[in-house]
Amino acid sequence: MSEVASIELLFGADIIPVFAENDVYGEIIQGIRTGYREQEVVFPIVHLRSDDDLSARQYQVVIDGERVVNETIPQITEGTMMEMLTKLSYAFCDYCNAHA
Repeated sequence: MSEVASIELLFGADIIPVFAENDVYGEIIQGIRTGYREQEVVFPIVHLRSDDDLSARQYQVVIDGERVVNETIPQITEGTMMEMLTKLSYAFCDYCNAHA
């Protein structure tokens, strides 16, 4: 796997509370990071940012400047954060494999 310099998770206005009101984000990311570390892969810091150009429930994952996920969430639930971070993790793995 190649080394990734940056990961951004961009999201629309309706998704802001998913991260602002939930304190498990750090734990989830740490778990993802630990899993990759066991494979000797460096998982970089994930930069979270709301983006007014996205629709209210849209989110994107951008890795090293390349948009690799562009989805809209039909309904925000308790599992929304985990769903988004799981897709981010899979996108990271796919990106690294494609750029190896």
